[in-house]
Amino acid sequence: MIDDALAVFVSPAGRADAAGTQADPLGSVQAGLAKAKGDGKRLYVCADGGDFDENLSLDNQLVGVAVWGGFKCDGWRFDATLRATVAPTSGVPLTAKDVYVASSFQYMRFKAPQGVAEGESSIAGFVANSTALSFERVEFIAQEGAKGADGKRSDVTEADLAPEGVDINGRDGKLWTGGASVEATCTRTGESTTGGRGQDRDIPASPGLPTLDSPNPDGGSAGDGYCAQGQGGGVTGNPGAPGESGDGAAAWGRLTVSAWTPASGEAGRYGQVGQGGGGGSMFETNTASAGGGGGAGGCGGAPGGAGGGGGASVALLLFNAPVTLRDVQLTAADAGDGGAGHAGQVGLAGGERGKGIGCTGGRGGSGGDGGAGGGGAGGISAGVLHVGTAPTRTGGHILVGQAGAAGPGGSADGSNAGIAGHAAEVVPL
Repeated sequence: MIDDALAVFVSPAGRADAAGTQADPLGSVQAGLAKAKGDGKRLYVCADGGDFDENLSLDNQLVGVAVWGGFKCDGWRFDATLRATVAPTSGVPLTAKDVYVASSFQYMRFKAPQGVAEGESSIAGFVANSTALSFERVEFIAQEGAKGADGKRSDVTEADLAPEGVDINGRDGKLWTGGASVEATCTRTGESTTGGRGQDRDIPASPGLPTLDSPNPDGGSAGDGYCAQGQGGGVTGNPGAPGESGDGAAAWGRLTVSAWTPASGEAGRYGQVGQGGGGGSMFETNTASAGGGGGAGGCGGAPGGAGGGGGASVALLLFNAPVTLRDVQLTAADAGDGGAGHAGQVGLAGGERGKGIGCTGGRGGSGGDGGAGGGGAGGISAGVLHVGTAPTRTGGHILVGQAGAAGPGGSADGSNAGIAGHAAEVVPL
């Protein structure tokens, strides 16, 4: 029965301070819910006067209300072909949490906006921790999810990486005194590197540090014996190992009581500091001679950023919410592709070899390149995406779009790509 004594009335043309009657309807469905709850009435929403640009929120303070949306605005005649449409410009049209008292929506349409920001999902309805909510002849329509953010190139500069206030070039040997060792600490990683000391009559040449044995097992060694043609020079230090690449996203995302979050990849790691060059040898017959010092190793490159997860397109998102669906139409569109991981920064060059009155020191090994960022997960396109018991469905239909493609990894071989998305009518997690 269409009666002011039995229902609160809402129209797109209504007023915020209205009485909520047929002649003086409210202009907001959310306001209508509150009044209907307070008055112990149903809520009638007219459907042919335009959409409602609002985000409905149902909680344990607004339970027990029956919402009907199939009314004409002129005369409040019921028409089963009409659907009152809630279509906000941002966010989720309907969010319901902690509904444990029978509540229902009939002849309504919830239409989500397209994902715009990087990795933004389009979700038409989200119900969490609820056991007493039902929908009948309702439409949930999600639009396209947005592509995940591509990983960023590190904004760490070479100056940020390099040791602060230290010249990493090898020191020259002088009469009677070998080139001094060079000790340096990388600003970002705290790793230390040392260019070896040059030999003189009192002190032997020393190797470069840290000790690295690849690719040259003799890398960073001090000059062998005395300086002569073809021997006695300090050996160039080995390069630092590249930083580990970040893993690509291995799951589609995570659903909690608060939200769906698409899965991002992992950022890479810093490259390892290079080995210092070894100190050079003096001449055997010239006691005043001295070898040059080795250059310190270069600092490792900064890591590449991870790709973000692609936005989902989900008609109805459920977290521990076994809702009842009768003749409900669930429509999802294409999900967003995962974002690409970015390559790591090239490691810094090692210090130059120090000269000597004898053999030169070794050049410092270059720092390892930063690790590449992993790719983000492709987005999900689903009629229902749920944690916990699946909904009880009678009638209706589900349409889904395309799953999002996996985000490419930033590594040269592409081995750290994210997981491809998924498209299905119902997706359990």
